[in-house]
Amino acid sequence: MDALSPVLLPLGQPQPFGVWEDDSFRFNDGYASEQRFAFEASESPLYVRLGKNTQVAIIEQCSEVHYHLCEKASLLHLNDPRSYKATFDLDKEAHLRHISVGTVSENLKNTLVVHLNGTKSSVEWKDGLHLKASSEYDWDMSVVHHAPQTSSNCRVHSVIEDKGFLRLTYDGTVEPSAADAVLEQKNLNYILTPNGRVCARPLMHIANKNVRASHGTATQPLPREVLFYLQARGLEPETAKQLFLDGFLYGLAGEAFPTNVATVTAED
Repeated sequence: MDALSPVLLPLGQPQPFGVWEDDSFRFNDGYASEQRFAFEASESPLYVRLGKNTQVAIIEQCSEVHYHLCEKASLLHLNDPRSYKATFDLDKEAHLRHISVGTVSENLKNTLVVHLNGTKSSVEWKDGLHLKASSEYDWDMSVVHHAPQTSSNCRVHSVIEDKGFLRLTYDGTVEPSAADAVLEQKNLNYILTPNGRVCARPLMHIANKNVRASHGTATQPLPREVLFYLQARGLEPETAKQLFLDGFLYGLAGEAFPTNVATVTAED
């Protein structure tokens, strides 16, 4: 089976690489796969534990999910823009990489919390959002550095059309125990129409002097010089604009993210 074709994990169904206990699934220690998995969509909270040295990729389609990454576990977390709540607890040297890119045409709300509990645990979070029509997106994320030498890098790119409205809140915290932490946050927005709106609130709470931290947000119209450059090389205006926007949004993902992550069902 193609590794890019996700495997559905029905709730409660036994798997050779993990164990179900009620509403909780644990991947076996040391399990590693290039295959992408998707837990069956559910409105009830789901608890997922990645054992020590586990390496998996999961396409998110649950409404509420809680992840625990044990020592040296690695999770590639993928989804289209959608409403959901998620928490991630990372032990020593665990790594979380999240990528979400897509179009938003309805009202959505995210509540995301990452706890970097173990030394050298890290998170890399990238969202590319294209808001259209009268869609509103409430994007809320908190990252807490509890341990030394932890790192977080959060980047959100958005394109706003029509009456789209992005409300973005990022709250990064470095506790006194998190010496030598690295905390980075960046938000870039392009507004294409007069009624598009962005309200961005990047917050940081630093309680240790031995850290490296940066954050920033910028909102602006499309850069005319870039569009002029592309059109000067023979591209039509609309083609030039679309090429630039595709690079701006999907360039976040690289090869790890397909151009569309569809909902996975038992029929797929």
